[in-house]
This record gives sequence, structure tokens and C-alpha cells, in this order.
Amino acid sequence: TVTLASLVEKETSVDTERKLVAGVYRNRLEKGMKLECDPTTIYAALLENRYDGVIHRSDLDSPHPYNTYRHPGLPPGPIANPGRASLAAARQPAETEYI
Repeated sequence: TVTLASLVEKETSVDTERKLVAGVYRNRLEKGMKLECDPTTIYAALLENRYDGVIHRSDLDSPHPYNTYRHPGLPPGPIANPGRASLAAARQPAETEYI
């Protein structure tokens, strides 16, 4: 829950969008899809001291375990400290068909 909430936290700063974002991620997880979450790719690049403010093709292709463009499912752990709204969204995502 905390890992998913951390992705939601970094994906949007708008509280009213958090449940929808969590619902999209839940749908992708249930389908076995890659999450393709930009904040995880940025986090992976930050851990390798190579993030320069722009996501490059090499970032998307990186084999780093936090790169959700390469690895399906949740990353190995949280990428941020989620707030209350993101935690609530991760526990109760919106019902949506969006993926």
C-alpha cells in the first residue's frame, strides 16, 4: 500500500486526482501490465546520479529495478513519503476502466 501510495503521491499533486491515478495503477497491476510511471523512472535515475530534469530514452530503457517501464508490477519499495490522501487512494482506488 505504501509503495503504491508513493507512486500516486509523485504522479499528481491534486488530491481529487489521486483515487483515479490509483485506480489506473490497480488496473494495470491486475492485468500484469507495466505501470509505466514516470516518477519511478526519475527515482531510478536519481539513485544513479544521472537525472538532469528530463527523462531520456536511456532512462526508459534502464534495467534498474525501480524502472516501471521495464519491469511489470510495483517497484521494490516506495519512491517517496506519501501523504494521507495518497495512502487513502491506494487503499480505496477509484473504480475505472482506464489503464
